[in-house]
Amino acid sequence: MIFTMQEKNYLNNIKIVKMCNNPNWPPIEFAQDDNLNKMNGIAIDVLKEIEQKLNIKFQNVATKNWSESQKYLKEKRCDILPCAIETQSRKKYANFTQPYLSLPLAIFTTKDKPLISSLDEIIDKTWTRKKGSGLISQIQESYPKMKVFETIDNTEALKLVNDGEYYFTIATIPVASHIISKYMLSNLQISGYTDMKFDLSIAVRDDDILLLSILNKTLSDTSNQKLKDILKKWVSSPIKEPITDYIFIGQIFLIFTLIVLILLFFLLRESKLKKEILELNTFLEQRIEDEVIKNQEQQVMMLQQSRLAQIGEMLSMIAHQWRQPLNILSVNASLLELRIQRNKIDNEFFKGKLKIIIANSEHLSSTIDDFRDFFKPNKIEKEITYCEIIKNVLDIIKESIIQKNIILKEDLNCNTVFKAYSNEIKQVILNLIKNSEDILLDKEIKNRYIKIKTYKESDEFILEISDNGGGIDEKIIDKIFDPYFSTKSQKDGTGLGLYMSKIIIENHCGGKLTVSNQKDGAVFQIRLK
Repeated sequence: MIFTMQEKNYLNNIKIVKMCNNPNWPPIEFAQDDNLNKMNGIAIDVLKEIEQKLNIKFQNVATKNWSESQKYLKEKRCDILPCAIETQSRKKYANFTQPYLSLPLAIFTTKDKPLISSLDEIIDKTWTRKKGSGLISQIQESYPKMKVFETIDNTEALKLVNDGEYYFTIATIPVASHIISKYMLSNLQISGYTDMKFDLSIAVRDDDILLLSILNKTLSDTSNQKLKDILKKWVSSPIKEPITDYIFIGQIFLIFTLIVLILLFFLLRESKLKKEILELNTFLEQRIEDEVIKNQEQQVMMLQQSRLAQIGEMLSMIAHQWRQPLNILSVNASLLELRIQRNKIDNEFFKGKLKIIIANSEHLSSTIDDFRDFFKPNKIEKEITYCEIIKNVLDIIKESIIQKNIILKEDLNCNTVFKAYSNEIKQVILNLIKNSEDILLDKEIKNRYIKIKTYKESDEFILEISDNGGGIDEKIIDKIFDPYFSTKSQKDGTGLGLYMSKIIIENHCGGKLTVSNQKDGAVFQIRLK
């Protein structure tokens, strides 16, 4: 950008530009969380881009509504309106920059109304529009006999049409999409388009020509792609309350269905809309694909973190199991060396010690094989029983549990063969047993035990792991399968173990993992078909 000397001096002397906003025009501009001092929206993001380029600050002057904002600009109590449409009445007290956004105006009716090719077809119908909107004067210039009912805001304008009290309203797609999604106005459709567009500009007080010139140059220097990215951000992500991701996906699907299906119909009648529909389809499909890939990558990362945590625990167990065999090997090797040094070699004694050394060496080798097999990637289902799975897990963990004075109770009543991803199920069982071990040690439970029970019920194979650790607080029991939720903050728990266990059992193995409290403690139940 090339500024004149006057413009450079202006920027050096004024670091704050006061703005008055429309606090109720989401997602164009609005007061976030009803805080009039905290503005957000498309227009605010455009100003943030300008702030970076000019090294100035746009400071909000809080106003109650759009009318008050226009009044403040007229009285020179603020310098700009970030988003305004140029009208004859506003030109009396403001100058307008070049438009930075051009939004087509769609006609919204209820779904039982016929499609509309132009406003001439509904000239005798009453429409709704927010009071003070510049669009009202534009429509009245072309259609002076058309009746309008002025509403408090855009939301009321759309709701009145949705409820059948008035025939239609006119709105931009970003604004309408936000309101339809937020208030679930499922009775509305896009019945047509006007030949008008909203050219959104920055309104500058009429006595500040230098600021107008600077803003125009900055907008010219801002790429169209950057402005499109800002628009896409708000069109594709409606403003939402702190709700679950499932509702967010439903909102996207509702908007996609409402807009795309009706635009597809218009494609058959109006060839000029073909390019817009294709662009919208491509963008939404890419957005959904990106979200799916992102979720898959996040799940893989969480699974890796969970496995690394388990590997650490397994190494600790193996170290514990190796300590005694290694000690035996060392003692017997020392005895043999001592006999050799004294030249007192007894064949029977020598053979006996070698047997002990060989037996303990085989035990160490078996432990390594158990560890290697436990974490070996295996995405092929194989026939197995719960008894085999539990034996493999206990071969690794049993000695460590017994050393901690925890009784292992086994009630295995299911030897039926079924197909499953055995290694993944082993990891889940190991995680559940380790959780029980941790809670028993943390609470210093006396006569502590962990019980493993299996049985068959109808066409389901059921495994239960329970303990006498006192159970899980009812306030958090519904959250323990959430990602990164952990009750082991003092032990640096990752909060991924139970989350990934549920993913493995329910998503990978097609089963069900649940938890409940019983008399002595918590009971985790795995159900496989």
